[in-house]
Amino acid sequence: MDIFGFGDDDPIEGSDPEGRDSDALRRYRRLTSGDWEEELPQDTEVLEELIEICVEKDEFPNALRFCEQLIRFAPYSSTAWLRKGMILIGLERPEEALTCLDQANLLNPLDADGMCYRGIAFDLLEEHDRAIEAYEQALEMDPENEDVLFNMAETLQHMERYEKAAAIFRSLLSSERYGSDALLELGITLGELDRLEESLQMYNRYIDTTPFNYVAWFHRGFALSQLGRLQQGIDSYAMSTAIKEDFTPAWVNMGNNLHLLGSLLEAVEAYWKTLSFDSCEGYAWCGLGNCYQEMGQYKQAVQYFAKALEHKPDSYIALRGRAECYRLTGQLQRALESYDAVLRVNDQDTDMLIGRGHVLRKLKRYQEAIECYRQVVALDPDDSATWLTMAALLNDRSNYKESLEAYEMVVKLDPTSKLGHLGCCSSHLMLGQFEQMRESLLMAMKISPDLYESFKKEFPDLAAVIGYPDTQPS
Repeated sequence: MDIFGFGDDDPIEGSDPEGRDSDALRRYRRLTSGDWEEELPQDTEVLEELIEICVEKDEFPNALRFCEQLIRFAPYSSTAWLRKGMILIGLERPEEALTCLDQANLLNPLDADGMCYRGIAFDLLEEHDRAIEAYEQALEMDPENEDVLFNMAETLQHMERYEKAAAIFRSLLSSERYGSDALLELGITLGELDRLEESLQMYNRYIDTTPFNYVAWFHRGFALSQLGRLQQGIDSYAMSTAIKEDFTPAWVNMGNNLHLLGSLLEAVEAYWKTLSFDSCEGYAWCGLGNCYQEMGQYKQAVQYFAKALEHKPDSYIALRGRAECYRLTGQLQRALESYDAVLRVNDQDTDMLIGRGHVLRKLKRYQEAIECYRQVVALDPDDSATWLTMAALLNDRSNYKESLEAYEMVVKLDPTSKLGHLGCCSSHLMLGQFEQMRESLLMAMKISPDLYESFKKEFPDLAAVIGYPDTQPS
């Protein structure tokens, strides 16, 4: 709901205060420059006009001072209290706004506009259920109030009740006042419902009539990207930045798409463009880290991930990237600390558990490494590579029974795994299970026939002991 609309007052023609009566403008300029507190007007009509001029200019602090003066002269005016509440909402002071709106409601309990603004204030406070209650009360007073319906739909969006929000936005598409905004919001809501093609249609319809809205181009780009049309998404983001060059979300998403397309240097340019407008944009720093990690420039990547975490300490992607880069540059202790930081956020991230296991193994903390791998296969029992890594480590630690069980899981998951069968062979040998050892060895040689000659050459005595045939298995 537009906070510039004041209840039942006549709408202001245009949005340019310069079109106003020259006396009103002179009064405004004099009273909003220098120390003017002692010469506040005492005429309520003058005050009302000054409030409207200030609001049109987004000068809410001045509007609030004039409104407080208005209330001194008209303390029982519900409209004055409503205006003060709306101005406080514009100043993002919703708790104070509610106090004023309560007073307006006492003076005029049947005012749907006042109840609607209560809903807006509750929404700003993230008390969404109370906001919906306020909107419902307003609709009881005025069932077709479009201001109430539109704001109610926005609150339903915030509550992730997208089906209901979409239904309301759709009902407003024919509205002269809200039709265009409802079309854009419907596109956003359908996107949240993963109805991406419908969402894209809404954005296209909106852009046909409002082609210079950078937010619409941004959302269109996002929908196209989610549909896998990355280059078209980039083109939409480019339109968004052409309209508003410093709109950083479009630059970041453009960089992300370029990264996904493998255009790393162009992605880097997009991220730096973002940072030229906002050096604290954590997503851009993180994007740079990802690009440099992929280019193998791990030390530089670590620096960018660190910058991302300065500005966005909860960036999970930056935490993961930093941990991996520390490992890849051999900074094992820092890598371990970084993996621990990631796993404190999500202890079921198997990639990070594997990375942590590899670091612990390099630090010769073998039992801890084994425990990491155990966690991985508990979460993902079909991960044959981790079963194989764990089996080899158990075998090296002379834990042959458990290593055999792990190797058997490898060949169960991948019967063509030569290393799995050779591992079984090794564990059977150490456990004195010679017949099983021979069977595993034969299986490995069937998978890799070249292995036969190598084995016969390197272990002739063992081949003789187990009665290995002197012909290559078929």
